[in-house]
Amino acid sequence: MGHAMTDRLAVRQEVRQERNRSLLTRYGIAVFTAGTATLLNGYGLAVLVAGLATLLRLPLNSVWGARLPFLLFFPAIMVSARFGGFGPGILTTVLCALATDYFWMEPFHSLSLRDPADLIAIFVFLIVGAFVSGLNESWGRATSAVAQSEQERRKLLENERAQAQAAEEQLRLALEAGGLGTWQWKIGTGEVKWSHELEAIHGLAPGSFPATFDAVQREMHPDDRDRVLEAISRAVATGEEYRIEYRIVRPDGRVRWVEGCGKVFHGQEGRPDWMRGVCSDITERKQAEERFRLAVEAAPVAMVMVNQEGRIVLVNGISEQLFGYTHDELVGRFVDELVPLRFRGQHAEYRTAFLANPSRRMGEGRELYALRKDESEVPVEIGLSPIKTAEGIFILAAVADITERRKAAEAEHRAKLEAEQANRAKDEFLATLSHELRTPLGSVLGWTSILKSRSLPPEQAKHALEVIERNARAELHLVESLLDLSRIVAGKLQLEKKPVDLSAVVHAAVDDLRPAAGSKGVALEVTVLHEPIITEGDSQRLQQIVWNLVSNAIKFTPRNGHVGVQLARDQSSVQIQVADNGEGISPELLPDIFNRFKQAESARPQGGLGLGLAIVQEIVHAHGGKVTACSPGKGQGSTFAVTLPAGESEISSEKTHDPTAPPELVKLVGLQVLVVDDDVDARELLIQILESLGAKVFAAGSAREALESVVKNRPDVLLADIAMPGEDGFTLIRKLRLAERESRENQLLAIAVTGYAGSSDREQLIAAGYDWHLAKPVEAGQLARAVARLQRH
Repeated sequence: MGHAMTDRLAVRQEVRQERNRSLLTRYGIAVFTAGTATLLNGYGLAVLVAGLATLLRLPLNSVWGARLPFLLFFPAIMVSARFGGFGPGILTTVLCALATDYFWMEPFHSLSLRDPADLIAIFVFLIVGAFVSGLNESWGRATSAVAQSEQERRKLLENERAQAQAAEEQLRLALEAGGLGTWQWKIGTGEVKWSHELEAIHGLAPGSFPATFDAVQREMHPDDRDRVLEAISRAVATGEEYRIEYRIVRPDGRVRWVEGCGKVFHGQEGRPDWMRGVCSDITERKQAEERFRLAVEAAPVAMVMVNQEGRIVLVNGISEQLFGYTHDELVGRFVDELVPLRFRGQHAEYRTAFLANPSRRMGEGRELYALRKDESEVPVEIGLSPIKTAEGIFILAAVADITERRKAAEAEHRAKLEAEQANRAKDEFLATLSHELRTPLGSVLGWTSILKSRSLPPEQAKHALEVIERNARAELHLVESLLDLSRIVAGKLQLEKKPVDLSAVVHAAVDDLRPAAGSKGVALEVTVLHEPIITEGDSQRLQQIVWNLVSNAIKFTPRNGHVGVQLARDQSSVQIQVADNGEGISPELLPDIFNRFKQAESARPQGGLGLGLAIVQEIVHAHGGKVTACSPGKGQGSTFAVTLPAGESEISSEKTHDPTAPPELVKLVGLQVLVVDDDVDARELLIQILESLGAKVFAAGSAREALESVVKNRPDVLLADIAMPGEDGFTLIRKLRLAERESRENQLLAIAVTGYAGSSDREQLIAAGYDWHLAKPVEAGQLARAVARLQRH
């Protein structure tokens, strides 16, 4: 309170001094101040003013004389009282009265008065001067009070103005820092006011906004305009807060995102009058949100963002595929609804614990499942990431469908079991293969030893040769089966398809197996139609199918048993059926009967590699057919049926080659043949065959010897082994062909005779320069036909 009173007095004194300075200056009176102290006080002013009035009155004596002595003294009294107060006014009055008595009342230049009228005049002057002094003092005090009040009011206004400017500057800085601009809209008139910050947000120069609601609409993006106007209308109609995000188009064509917030203010009658609010530029935030959304959308797994209440706020397209819901169905849904019922209680606990400690793993080590819209469950793997924002913590979950992974794991487990089973089957197969290879070799070696050690009667010698031949052919059949398996595994099984009469094929295969059936006492019966039954296929492979099935039936049929082969057809297919009354097939083995090496697993005493039925199935499938097996059970026989597409073409008039017919030996009289083989026995065998056909034979044990013999003897045909030590058959043929090109000699006919019997081997040999390929063992007729064919070409 004391400080306030002191301030008020100081203000009053300052006002008074200012007033004195202004008035004295107006009358030409110089006033000198030093600091806040003035050189003239009120009484000095009184003496000065009285003296000045007297000095001004004296020159007028020539005009007025002694009349009107007080004319200039009343203003002097007013000035003295006005600026000095009542005391100085009285002093001025007394001095002026004395001056009047001395200069203008008789006796002149004396202070004595003779005329009573003059005394009365002096007295009245003193009364009036005192009255004037009092009035002027009151007037001065009132004026000072008014001036002081005005000064105080001015200072208060200046303070308020400064505070308002400071607050406005702070608001401006806050709006600029926050990217905010203010606006107000007069609803009735459509007048709109924008702050400079809002104009800057819209890319406008300060003061260039047209200040109309139509101009506001033009600033909006065309695709968002209707939505924004609807939100404004709703806020005006309901009085609710207006808040919306939308795009604007700046004058330079750039599109920016803004967020508008506002509130409606009502007039006295309760009608909407003003709408005021702020607008902020949220382009960077929207761009960040868009980048985040695109990152979530581009994720290779389902992405689900959940708030602290457990509601879904964001999903990507894969989430829709995983859960079977649309985007709108997922957003806003409780995440617990995507969890199977049996896990929901635990899931809520896990989620609460994760929010409390985000570093803790959620559901680690547990099998997790997601619940789809159709109530089906899918195994998933979940990775969680907490995201802290101003609105709280969100959980971003990466949900991966691991159905295929589990299938792959199960398949891997099955594959491991199958691999282990295959390893066992391989070991058993190798053991069986060893047995199957050694058995015929034992017979061959045994009877060969007997033939060498002593002379046998013709009948026994003939029987010995038949046994040797039969076992050698069995050995060859085993090798061919292995080669067929290799071709099938490599996907290189090749067929030479043409119209084939299955009746001839069936008869040829059955006739080849009649001796084996007869030796075992098994009746072999064939039932076929008399007319040709045509299919499109490879005659040798089709015969192999029938041979394998019938051979298999004979093998598993006991003595005095029966094997029947039946051939039938309908409009679209033909069928070969092989039935026996032998051992039959157990129900547990029947589904896998066509698998490779299954014979080795069956542990049946009849032997075999277990490849025949697997090869049959592959060949049948290659012909576009199918093969089935059925059996009532052990000891009740079995039936195999092969179904093939029926053919419509006629068979060529050329005679079909019968593989069981004896070969037609072609004479090679006069032909010079060079035989190259590092194996002496194999070389001598070929020499004997060729010489028996009338050829002249030269022999070489290596590629080097062969090249020397070619230069020396120039044979007509070259028969060369491939797998020779040092330079092999490939090197031999390359060097031979190079020498022929350099010497420009005719090309020598070359036949590769080798144990490499695969189709890829044949292709490599032909590409290297050989003209033909024969697989060991080579029969005389086969060799003669090959040489003759090359000679014709």
